[in-house]
Amino acid sequence: MDLKCPSCGYERRADDQCPADKCPKCGIVYNAYKKILEQSMGQEQEMEQEKIESVPIVKVIKSKQLASPILVLSFVIAIVLSFGGYKIYQKVQIQKANADFSVMVDSVSSSMFMLAVDSEKLVDEIQKTWHSAIFSYDRDFNVALLELRRKRQKDITDLENRTNEIASKIKKMSPPPGKEADLKRLKEIYLTINQYAEMAIYPTGTLQSYAEQNNKLNIEVRSALRELELMR
Repeated sequence: MDLKCPSCGYERRADDQCPADKCPKCGIVYNAYKKILEQSMGQEQEMEQEKIESVPIVKVIKSKQLASPILVLSFVIAIVLSFGGYKIYQKVQIQKANADFSVMVDSVSSSMFMLAVDSEKLVDEIQKTWHSAIFSYDRDFNVALLELRRKRQKDITDLENRTNEIASKIKKMSPPPGKEADLKRLKEIYLTINQYAEMAIYPTGTLQSYAEQNNKLNIEVRSALRELELMR
């Protein structure tokens, strides 16, 4: 039992004659008073709850979302900036890929142009030597061609190396989006010019067939070189 009255605060003494469950000063019954207090507090809590529940939902939502517009705006701005940054990054990467591809096309085109020019010179020299051996000097054209190959061995080896280098470069090229057709055409042009180089490196057939192939490839290669100029 509490020694202090919950109503008036009187502290019981040992000599008080009042019953133990009553306050000697104000006379309240301790337990009864406590029950009344508990009931009163319960009613107040119920009233507060009713007030909260009676508030319109819209007002509750608005009060809870008071800071939401700022947070939402910040979130939206963050998303926009992130998306914008990614788009800029993508654009930069595409520009870089296009620039790298253009550099590779320019490098390969220059190499193929020189390969075509040097191949044409050697093919023309082979054809002239072949023709002279048969019609002018009355000598064995095979011997004449072997002598020419020994004389131009360095040039022939150079043509072989360049064809391999160009093929290796083209194989490593990775076209950016929209440039796939350019790479495909670059490979086709290389195959045409490579045929011309092979004529210079490995002359075969008869003089007539060699001359006909020379004329045919000469036209195709010149057309291909014009295309290369447009691609660069």
